[in-house]
Amino acid sequence: QQAPPPPPAKAAGHVYKISPEGFVTDVFSEMAVLYSLTRADGKLWIGTGSKGELFTVDPVTEEAAVLYEDNVSSQITSVLHVGTSAFVGLSNPAKLVRIDAPLHRRGTFVSDFFDAGQPARWGKLQIEADIPAGSKVTLSSRSGNVSDPNDQAFSPWSPEVDLSEAAELNCPVARFCQYRLTLTASPDGKTPVIRQVAAAHVVPNLAPRVVAVKAERSRDKKKPYAVDVTFAAADDNKDTLEYTLEFRKVGNTVWIPLKDKLDQTRFEWDSRTVEDGRYEVRVTASDHRNNTPRTALTGSRVSDPFVIDNSAPAIAQSAVTVEGDDVVLSLSIRDALSVLGKVQYTVDSSENWMTAMPDDLVYDTLTETFTIRIKDLEAGRHVVAVMMADDAENTAYKTWEVDVP
Repeated sequence: QQAPPPPPAKAAGHVYKISPEGFVTDVFSEMAVLYSLTRADGKLWIGTGSKGELFTVDPVTEEAAVLYEDNVSSQITSVLHVGTSAFVGLSNPAKLVRIDAPLHRRGTFVSDFFDAGQPARWGKLQIEADIPAGSKVTLSSRSGNVSDPNDQAFSPWSPEVDLSEAAELNCPVARFCQYRLTLTASPDGKTPVIRQVAAAHVVPNLAPRVVAVKAERSRDKKKPYAVDVTFAAADDNKDTLEYTLEFRKVGNTVWIPLKDKLDQTRFEWDSRTVEDGRYEVRVTASDHRNNTPRTALTGSRVSDPFVIDNSAPAIAQSAVTVEGDDVVLSLSIRDALSVLGKVQYTVDSSENWMTAMPDDLVYDTLTETFTIRIKDLEAGRHVVAVMMADDAENTAYKTWEVDVP
């Protein structure tokens, strides 16, 4: 039994707001240790580790943003506000950083990779944002089939497009997509604020694959005529598949319908409905249940040739001679399609059947010769019966009446 999934991880650091009435509100939580806490311009400045991140939190709206992240030092241990600047003390290793209040007129944000799981067609990027008059947000994107933008197959950044409304991610079909937002302030210093981003994509429909087809005589002794057709199929879109089975004689070019609208990967074929011969079965998988008629696809596979044999062996030549009190049967037994599997004989309807071996002592061909000597028979008339079966267990009988002097 599969183990249940682990419970979601809990945040390690919290900042709580306690009202004069004693109500407690969790205004900030993060999977990090909190090392410093200050307040400036109505917002909380929270220094954390081990990524050296500095957060600002509005205690009223509880909105949080990463103001600064250090790629070298691990912890932000103190923040001191002096005038319009903030001095940030870091440790491991020690560092002092100054953050000036005036905002830059232009800045960029590069996203993590979106992973579609397989090559996808990327649609529009939508944002929830405040874009003051005169300010601007533009979008550029790139894509590739590995999460490494330095890979030679990764596309270059697309030309910048305005993002005041949803805009297309102009990047090639690929598994991974990355976008870049460029924010430009208005002439009077007002800057855009991005709250939420959503990227649309659709995975192109991929054709289903029939990976294996097997047709063999049923192992059910009560149905020696049945052919079990089994197969396996896969669909990378995880679509529900429907199957169509067809058959033909080896050498023919026209496929004949056998079964359609099949949702199982096994079919029992009553082979008595066709003549004996060598056949092939073709299995076609369709994903039309999860796609439109325009986008639905199919995939097929043909089985190895197999034999349908519902006819018993027959005696091609026979000779019966009496030598004293012995009877000798010289037989040539032939089957049209299957190797001979067993020959037995009995005398005078005895329940004791005796096994006969081919003259070459091996059952390995469609035609075998037999020399059956029945010894020490009493004088009089006797009935000799021969049972012959092929490898497909088709059985026939032949009898002779002989007189022993």
